[in-house]
Amino acid sequence: MASTQEAEDVTLSKRHTGKLIITKTNKLSHYFFKITQSNFTFY
Repeated sequence: MASTQEAEDVTLSKRHTGKLIITKTNKLSHYFFKITQSNFTFY
């Protein structure tokens, strides 16, 4: 039973890390989108 619990913990932590990476990537792309939008408004 302990080994299954460990495996579940690893899966959860991996999923959590994936969510963090996705969130950071979304924020970055949103930031870059804002920059490109403002750059386009100058033209």
